[in-house]
Parts: sequence; C-alpha cells; structure tokens
Amino acid sequence: MSSTSSEPGSYRDRDALLAEAGGRARRYLDGVADRSVVPRPEALAALDQFDFPLPDKGLDASEVLALLDDVGSPATAVSYTHLDVYKRQGLYFHRQGASRAGR
Repeated sequence: MSSTSSEPGSYRDRDALLAEAGGRARRYLDGVADRSVVPRPEALAALDQFDFPLPDKGLDASEVLALLDDVGSPATAVSYTHLDVYKRQGLYFHRQGASRAGR
C-alpha cells in the first residue's frame, strides 16, 4: 500500500470518498444473502495483506477503503439473524441485489 496522502486525514475529494464508501456498502449488502456462514480459506489467508508497516505520513483514504472492502469483506460471514434484521428494515435480498420496499 502506498502513501499518497499529503497529511493523515486529508482527502482530495471527500464527497467522492463518501460516494465510494456508500457504493461499496451497497454492494456488500447486495451479496449478504449469498454469503457463507464460514469465510472461504482463501479469503482468510488474504487477510495477511493487512500485515504491512504503516507509513509515517498516513495512507490514502481511498486505498484504505479499497483494502478493507476488497480484502476484509470476503473474510466476513453473515448469520441468518442479520438477514432477519435487514428484512425487518424493508430490505429484500435476491440474487440480483437488495432493494428497499416501495422503490
């Protein structure tokens, strides 16, 4: 992971970062119904990518977000309890993704 941020916590385009985070969150939730109870061994092994020395000046926020989602998300699991909560909130999951009731 490279250090491209001029200062820790500074973002070149905060709105773009928040939009990227929102998109990644939606994609994660779209796949909740298809997730396994136990992460795949290769997803768990990929978590080794988090083992790197931290730079002195911080990391680019978009790179951190991508690493957390691309490497961390596949190593998560969702229980049926989570699915029940989403259903109660009006989210219905199907293979094509999630949609809110009334949309």
